Amino acid sequence: MKIAERTRTFGAGTGVSLNKIARMIGVETGNFSAFVNGRIGLSARSTVRLLQLLNLTRRQVEEKLAVKPVNIAHFQEDGRKLADRVRFAAPPVKQFDAWVPAKWTRP
Repeated sequence: MKIAERTRTFGAGTGVSLNKIARMIGVETGNFSAFVNGRIGLSARSTVRLLQLLNLTRRQVEEKLAVKPVNIAHFQEDGRKLADRVRFAAPPVKQFDAWVPAKWTRP
């Protein structure tokens, strides 16, 4: 099976769009679309990244796309833990790279 066909099958089977696959392997979406439609080829590096992605299970793909958990350090102020006073809000939709502190209110 050709890689382009395998990519389409993979996308359909996992629910991951071709645009998302392109971003995951570091290829511009227009170039990736041209590749999937057989008009151009991919670089060796992009091909390796694509093959690595195509060999993942559905579960591994979901884990790769999931928001990464945040480990919160033991915040302290004057030697006292701030765990009861510091709260974090979820990031806005489509911004998965950082957590932002929420406005603190007294319990």
